[in-house]
Amino acid sequence: MEFNYLYPKYTDSIEQAQMKKQPYLFSALLFVAVTVTIILMIPHSGRYLERFTLGDPWKGETLTAPFDFSISKSEAEVAEDRQRTRRSYIPVYSLDEAVLPGVLTAVSQQLQREAVAGADGEPAVLPHELEAALTHIYSKGLVSGLDHSFVDSAGDSFVRINREGVLETLSAQEIFTPAAAQEYLMSRNPDSLLAESWPLLLTPNLTYNQTLNANLQEREQRNVALTRGIVYQNEVIVSKGELIDQTIYNKLNSLETEYRSRTGDEGNYIGSTVGISLFVLILMGATYLYLFFFRKNFLTQKRNVLFILMLYLLMVGLCAAIYRMNALNVYLIPFAIVPIYILTFFDVRTSIFELTVILLLCSLVVPRPLEFILINFVGGVFALFVLGRTYRRARVFLATAAILVSNCVCYLAMTLIQEGGLHDVSPWMLVWFVFSGVLFLGMYQLIYVFEKMFGFVSDITLFELSDTNQKLLQELARQAPGTFQHTLQVANLAEAAAQAIGAKALLARTGALYHDIGKLKNPGFFIENRGSGNNPHDQLTPLQSAEIIRNHVSDGVALAKKQRLPAIITDFITGHHGDSLIYYFYDKQKKLNGGVEPALAQFRYDSAKPTAKEVSICMMADAVEAASRSLPEYTEESIDALVDRIVNTQIREGALQCSQLSFHDVGLIKEVFKKYLCNIYHTRISYPDRGDAGVGTPAMGN
Repeated sequence: MEFNYLYPKYTDSIEQAQMKKQPYLFSALLFVAVTVTIILMIPHSGRYLERFTLGDPWKGETLTAPFDFSISKSEAEVAEDRQRTRRSYIPVYSLDEAVLPGVLTAVSQQLQREAVAGADGEPAVLPHELEAALTHIYSKGLVSGLDHSFVDSAGDSFVRINREGVLETLSAQEIFTPAAAQEYLMSRNPDSLLAESWPLLLTPNLTYNQTLNANLQEREQRNVALTRGIVYQNEVIVSKGELIDQTIYNKLNSLETEYRSRTGDEGNYIGSTVGISLFVLILMGATYLYLFFFRKNFLTQKRNVLFILMLYLLMVGLCAAIYRMNALNVYLIPFAIVPIYILTFFDVRTSIFELTVILLLCSLVVPRPLEFILINFVGGVFALFVLGRTYRRARVFLATAAILVSNCVCYLAMTLIQEGGLHDVSPWMLVWFVFSGVLFLGMYQLIYVFEKMFGFVSDITLFELSDTNQKLLQELARQAPGTFQHTLQVANLAEAAAQAIGAKALLARTGALYHDIGKLKNPGFFIENRGSGNNPHDQLTPLQSAEIIRNHVSDGVALAKKQRLPAIITDFITGHHGDSLIYYFYDKQKKLNGGVEPALAQFRYDSAKPTAKEVSICMMADAVEAASRSLPEYTEESIDALVDRIVNTQIREGALQCSQLSFHDVGLIKEVFKKYLCNIYHTRISYPDRGDAGVGTPAMGN
């Protein structure tokens, strides 16, 4: 839960509601425009070869395969293969294991009826030899006279027996027809009394399932291969002037068919366009919904939306252009730069999401889309892991090496999966990966261009601004040394707190270093810059003093604009006090008025409450650090009480009302503040004076 849910939400006026909807309306319209543009970028129409005839010379230039494709069989070849499959089909019969016990019982009963009682009056029993013969017959299978027409006594035909879901292939001569079974029984038991009864007693246990066999035959027909061999990318199909024999003719036909299947012809152009449009609409809609639900503030800033959609157009446009050129490879494009661009200005979650969407969009253009997505996704993720938020140039080269290695390994892995070996590895793919790494290094430098173009701030810029040797910070150190020391402590507190809650620590530190630069105009009116001399506020009314204190915010904004500091740094200047009350002079004026409360507006800062986590942290750190200097004694208990009192007061007065901080975040921040202040103001032991020196000298290292 965030703090803004703790406070009542007042009903907006119609004008305010419309103002809030305007950014979302602009973003939605921009998404629609880019969606239409991407749909138009993706190839829809067919691209065909020059006319060719079997036996004629090839009139065009030497033709190489632009991608891997299979060599299609002719219709006659496919029909012949299907006829061959039909002729070689082995029929399936289902065997019923429950028939044998019934037959044995029927035979025993028939023997009882037909046998002549012995001299001792005992009934006849089923002979063991007869039972074994029946068991053998039914284990092989007994087929009815209507179902054994497939048996070719002179041939080598086979059948498949379905035994409880397991198919067993047998020679057709191994199974029994009724006549063969009767002959077999008589040969084993010629004296049997059942010779005339066998046709009635023998029940078939093999049945021919017409539906099952029809389905199996249809499946085998569908599995007949429609292709014969494969032509690999960059393989020469036909040279200029070469006669087109049957092999080359099949390859050319297959390539043309592949073009039609990829880009569509007149018959499926509409369907292809509708399918591509739906796919692009789904992906772009998913992007908008992701930003709306998880990065809502993102959509309210036009520059953010423009930047993301520019990346969409750039990558899809490059991919479509390379595909149409048929001279380069799409793996030349360094897609790993996309998450680096987004992470530089935003966050990891958004960078991975946008990389995934861009790869899915480009998969509509490239051959082997699954391989394309996997290779580039792994490369982009490795780039994030290795490079991340860094300002060290060496890491850029390390990230490039990681991308190159991951791309090569993924390509080899996909080749092993698809081909079962490395004999089909193309050295050209490795060359494209190297070129892509070089382009990655070059495109990484565009971060500075995008930073200036869209008004973003990268970590590199923040790192440069956080250098205390910056001219503005040096001036603050000379003219307002107390304020400078205060900002250093606030920066340390803010950085540690931001790290604890997963916010942007470098941004928190840099913003804190500049939050009080407005005090340069009147440094002597702020207590941290005064010595033991006269207090200039003694010559002013509380209202005048409050005005000077309040103006350090507007003075800071003016100075930030003059020095061309980024807008995000200016947010720390305006937001570190928000609209809080200048309570010291408010209370002083109240006492002068005899207890009558003065107008609150005269003693309030006129800035908006902070919304960003980092600015909110700076507000808390500023108040806690300033208040800590007034503690009469520094103990763990007094520091804990101070931090709790300051932060809880800010929460109670609504200073964090618009903040994105959660209760858990505030708890972590308070703990960081307490620990940090305890380390700063830790108690030192009292060292005894050294009589010979006359001064107290602490031990080395303290």
